[in-house]
Amino acid sequence: MVWPNSYHVFDATAYKLPWNRSYLHLYCGLLPLGAALLGLVRRRTPGWVRVGAAVFTVWMLGETTPVWRWGFPALPARGLIIPELATMAFVLTVAVAAVCGIRGLPDRIAWAAVAIAWADLTLAVSGTSLHAGRRADTPIVTPSSFEGSTETLRKLRELTGGSVTPPWRIDVLNDSTNWAAS
Repeated sequence: MVWPNSYHVFDATAYKLPWNRSYLHLYCGLLPLGAALLGLVRRRTPGWVRVGAAVFTVWMLGETTPVWRWGFPALPARGLIIPELATMAFVLTVAVAAVCGIRGLPDRIAWAAVAIAWADLTLAVSGTSLHAGRRADTPIVTPSSFEGSTETLRKLRELTGGSVTPPWRIDVLNDSTNWAAS
């Protein structure tokens, strides 16, 4: 959240992790993160923001937290709780907490902080492959091919009875996880 390209998410050729790289694009910068922390400790911040921050942080971090390892097995719908999907809710909660933190500042300082945060975010991510990359650098899922392979989609449609729509769930083992983005 503090270093814009810590996992090489902006460079598709250098990115080597098995997950969809857009899940790891969580950069917000020091100023918004500080404002969010300020917002979480302010008395006037609504309780749902604090609860949301706690819940979505644990949900997003998943099995790397002791709370998750203790609480996850007790949940009835474990298959529906996917940590990667909590990223959007987490980022939204951080944004709301940052607004709550900035609201307590004098107007001039608040607007200066917003301008600095905007400039930082714009300079850090503009022109990166995640936002303005070439199609050749990014795996593509289209109605006629998956990552450039028409054979993959032909076989999938054959296995699913010729349906144009892929099945609800596709399990992969040591293979592409880009089905989640299709």
